[in-house]
Amino acid sequence: MRNLNPTEAERPIVTDRAKVISVLLKAEEFMRAPNPPGITPQRVVRALDLAANHMGMKLSEYDAIVSRDPELRELERRMINNVRRHR
Repeated sequence: MRNLNPTEAERPIVTDRAKVISVLLKAEEFMRAPNPPGITPQRVVRALDLAANHMGMKLSEYDAIVSRDPELRELERRMINNVRRHR
């Protein structure tokens, strides 16, 4: 069975991933809102910025975490594509 308690070294990684996932969920909510219409690159950045601020982060902190983690970058890409397809 897998140990679900992170070690001291893993805690910052787990915390950062949780922050990013929270930002992505909130950004998805913002992007699904009907106003303004369309999912432009500017709207994606704005949604991520608003979501990061809502979670107590700066967009630069979010970007730094995501840039170090290919899985989080892929999750971000999938979320954006999913919103575009289902809007």
